[in-house]
Amino acid sequence: VEGFASSVTSKASFVAQCLDAMGCKPAVLGTLSSSLTTPESLDIQSLMATHVSKGGTHFVMEVSSHGIAQDRVSNIDFDVKLLTNITQDHLDYHGDFESYSHTKLMFMRDYGGASIYPKDFNELDSFQHRSLIGGFNQENLKASLAILTTLGFDSNQVRECLLRCQPPPGRFETIQMGQPYTVIVDYAHTPDSLDNVLLEAKKIAHDRHGRLLTLFGCGGCRDRGKRSQMGQIATRYSDSIIVTQDNPRTEDPEQIIGDIKSGLNLIETPYDVIHDRRQAIYRLISMAKPMDVVMIAGKGHEAYQILAEGSIPFNDKDVASKAIKDYL
Repeated sequence: VEGFASSVTSKASFVAQCLDAMGCKPAVLGTLSSSLTTPESLDIQSLMATHVSKGGTHFVMEVSSHGIAQDRVSNIDFDVKLLTNITQDHLDYHGDFESYSHTKLMFMRDYGGASIYPKDFNELDSFQHRSLIGGFNQENLKASLAILTTLGFDSNQVRECLLRCQPPPGRFETIQMGQPYTVIVDYAHTPDSLDNVLLEAKKIAHDRHGRLLTLFGCGGCRDRGKRSQMGQIATRYSDSIIVTQDNPRTEDPEQIIGDIKSGLNLIETPYDVIHDRRQAIYRLISMAKPMDVVMIAGKGHEAYQILAEGSIPFNDKDVASKAIKDYL
């Protein structure tokens, strides 16, 4: 099994889709297949062994900073490691940005295998993909090309495969049920990821002479410092905002909302607060007019919401789809 690490779900998905198209048998371990992005070391080794026993050829992993710091990926013989970027996240665990950055860079420097950095793939030629739009998807495609060519695959063959790739669930995923506006669900839950998806969504809305309506929240019991930043980013791009709960966990929901509101521009961008996420999604979609873009950010593919009393079934795409249908 050839192993390689990517910090972004879309990149892992694109690499696996191409490997499959080129006759290989990949497995993917990450956000979409595990409750932990990077599981405990014994669990990883067991999954890899099972994959090999079934004829597997490649093992694609999303390696989290938690997984590195807790030695969950020690003694794995990676063939390729890719670092997308280092932006603020998980500071509730690492304590500060310097420690977070050191953890990721240590993995790239000290673990075996070829190391690919942003400078190594950002200069590659762009893709003209029909369904994967936006600058962040160009980065995803270029990074996937860099991984696969480093593994020895022909670049032209890889490019052809990448042009047929589809986005993974909850990553800039559009919902189209005949409505005259666009609804997008995305997992963006950090300042950098929210900035990326709202920038692209705003371009779409601008080209259509429509508005960008945004819904987002922030997870509880996690880094409080990013909440005001995400509020600032939302006001930078959005024409209207609804702030709601993400996964509040055991933290006071009012505290989470208060932290987000500290970054909102209360004068230029109208906003509302609706704690119940289902009601918030319904309200946002009820506001949509023809040619508008509705962005539902934060939970993406997740099929649950974590509240103080425990997890409940909840999926943004399912709720949004029902809301669209109800309002048609």
